[in-house]
Amino acid sequence: MSIYDLKVENITSLKEVTKYYRQASNELDVITEDLLFSCEIPTPEFKEKCKYLEALLYRLKVRKMELQTPTFTDGTLDLYYDNDYRFTICEHDKKQPIGSIEYIDTKNVIPGNISYEIYEEFQGHHYALRALKIVGEKLLKSGITSIIITATNNKNIPSMKTIEEFGGTLYKGMSKEESGPIPYTCDLEKIYTK
Repeated sequence: MSIYDLKVENITSLKEVTKYYRQASNELDVITEDLLFSCEIPTPEFKEKCKYLEALLYRLKVRKMELQTPTFTDGTLDLYYDNDYRFTICEHDKKQPIGSIEYIDTKNVIPGNISYEIYEEFQGHHYALRALKIVGEKLLKSGITSIIITATNNKNIPSMKTIEEFGGTLYKGMSKEESGPIPYTCDLEKIYTK
């Protein structure tokens, strides 16, 4: 079946969702790379195709969540497993993605170990902080005792406040006034023994 004829509501298994998600994602990658390398101006047909594939990917993500139970929950947020340490964030008992959070096992100090995003219309409810607390606790239980979380820049005050509320402290000698990424060290043992 072509992904352009797919009826998402008829998918009944996670395996099928994953298969079609990969197909749609690969198709989107191929057509956007073709445009990038051809240096052509996007046609209305191209824009429609991309719009369709992006909407399909979203519907497949929601369908995946409908077919499974949350990996983690705190009663306010549900985190659904995407891959490795990447999770889709939803409000509790709702299957609408509101953001994502990911742990990246890296030896590099910057950009850090945790990456998160809360979609604009859901910001201001401390969802990022709640997601950090859920993932941080799971990381500590798996033996990871310290992580780095980086605010993209010193103008991202809400992100810096979230990291500080979580328990992060500015990385060795860093200042909030510096331009560029602002890394914070998070001692998980200290955070979870408060």
